[in-house]
Amino acid sequence: MSYWTALPDGLSPDQRQLVEELRALKDAHRLSLKQLGVLTHYSHASWERWLNGKRLVTREALAALAGALGVDGTRLLRLLGDVHCPLSPPDGSRPPTPAATVSVAPASVPAQLPAVVADFTGRREQLDELVGLLTTGGHGPGQVPVVAVTGAGGLGKTALAVQAGHLAALHFPDGQLYADLRGADLAPRDPTEVLGQWLRALGEDAGSIPSQVEELAARFRSLLAGRRVLVVLDNAAGAAQIRSLIPGTAGCAVLITARTRLSDLLATRHLPLSTLDDQEAGELLAAVISDRRTAAEPEAVARVLAGCGGVPLALRIAGARLADRTTWAIATLADRLEDERHLLDELTLGDLAIRTAFHTSYHNLPGIRAGRPSTGAQAGSSADGSAAWAFRLLGLCPSTRFTAHAAAALLDLPLRRAEDLLDTLVEAHLVEVDGPDRYRLHDLLRTYAAELTRRDETTEQRQAACERLAGWYLRACYQARQARQATRLPHGRGRPHGRAPRASRRLSRP
Repeated sequence: MSYWTALPDGLSPDQRQLVEELRALKDAHRLSLKQLGVLTHYSHASWERWLNGKRLVTREALAALAGALGVDGTRLLRLLGDVHCPLSPPDGSRPPTPAATVSVAPASVPAQLPAVVADFTGRREQLDELVGLLTTGGHGPGQVPVVAVTGAGGLGKTALAVQAGHLAALHFPDGQLYADLRGADLAPRDPTEVLGQWLRALGEDAGSIPSQVEELAARFRSLLAGRRVLVVLDNAAGAAQIRSLIPGTAGCAVLITARTRLSDLLATRHLPLSTLDDQEAGELLAAVISDRRTAAEPEAVARVLAGCGGVPLALRIAGARLADRTTWAIATLADRLEDERHLLDELTLGDLAIRTAFHTSYHNLPGIRAGRPSTGAQAGSSADGSAAWAFRLLGLCPSTRFTAHAAAALLDLPLRRAEDLLDTLVEAHLVEVDGPDRYRLHDLLRTYAAELTRRDETTEQRQAACERLAGWYLRACYQARQARQATRLPHGRGRPHGRAPRASRRLSRP
C-alpha cells in the first residue's frame, strides 16, 4: 500500500474520485510509479502529477493504463467525462455527458480482444500512430477509420494490434469485436461465419440471423449504427474477405493485420511493420531472460541479436531457450546461431518455429495456394516461372541485396517478367524494396530460401543459376571498367589507370 499525500484544495468531487480510483488501481496491482511508466509508455513524473492531483490525467493515459492492466476502463472514462464538464445547469440538475465522450451502452457489450503479451516491448512509435489513427478519424457520415498492419510472419503484427486495441478501448465503450480470419491457412474463415458470431455477441437471437453474407453485413452495420465499437480483424487473407466486415457509420474503427499488403483495400491507412532495431531487440531479449544475464555477456548478446535479425518471434524463441537453460551461457546459443545450415533449427521451441512462420507465407504464394503439393519440386516446380520458384532461387544470391537486373539474370527471365515476380514477393512481404530498382531479402528469409532450393532444385539447376548470376556480375564489372576507361579527366590528364577491383566475395557453390 502506497502512502499518499493529501490531495490539493480546489479539486472538484469528480476530480477527487477519479484520482482516488487511479490510486486504488496502482495499489491493487502493487505498481511503482516507474512500473506505471513502463506499462503505459508515459513518464513516471507524469503519473506522479496525475496521482497527486497536480494535473488532470489525459484520456490517452487512461486508455494506456486500462489496456496494460486488462481492466474495464469505462468508469474511469465516465469520471473523466464528468470532470471535463463539471458545471451544473441553472436548475441544479447534473449536466448530460457529451456524446463524444461516453455513448449509451448497448444491451450486449462485447469485449473480445485477447490478452496483451505480458512482456510486450518496443514499437512505441507504431503504437502511438495506431491509437491515433483509430481514435481521431471517422468524424463525417460513414467515415470509418480502417488501419492495416502488414508484414512478414514473425514480426509481431497480432501482438501489436492487440496492444493497440486495448490502449484504444476506452474510446470505444460500446465494445470490441475480434476475429482471427486465419488468412494464412489453406481454408480462411468465411465472412458469413464471422458475421453470424458477431451478431450473436451483439445480442441478436440466433434464430433471426440471416444466412446470406449481404443480409448479414447489412444487419451488422445496422446494429453498430450510433455505437462506438472497435473491430479487430487478425490475420486477414485479402480485401475480399474483409469488405463485408467493415461497419458503415462513423464512431467505429477497424484494425486489420495481414501478411499481404492489402493494396486493393481502398481508403485504408497502411502501417507496414519492419524488424526491431538493435535497442528494441535487446530490450525484448532482456525482458525474456532478465537484464542481469544480458548485462553479463554483452558481446554474446550482440551475436544473438544478429542471428535473430530483429524478428520478434526469433528473439522470443531464442530468449525462451535461454530462459529454460539457466546453466547455458548466452555465448553457447550465439555459437549455434552462427551455423547457417542449422540456424532455423536453432530458432525452434515446441510448436514455435521461425521456419513455420516463413513456410506459411511461402505456401500462400500464387500457384502453391491454388492447390499444388506443399513439398517437393512440384510446389512451384523448377523453372516454371512462379513466384515460389523465384523466391527459392534468390536464396542463391551471395548478398541479401540485389537489383532487378541481377534477379533477371539469376532467373534467366526478361527484366519485366522478373520485376513482376519480385512485385509478387514484395506483396507477400517475402522480399523488401530497398530503393529504386533495388531489393532486399532478410537474412533469415535468405537462409530459408536457400534451404528450399537445396530441397527442390537439382545440383545442376542450382549450378546453372549461380553461373548465370556470376556471368552477369562479370559483364557488369567489365562494362563499368570500359566506361571508366572511356572517361577523360579534365586538363588532358588522360584516362584513369589501375586494375578493376577484385571481387571481395566469391559466389558460393550450391
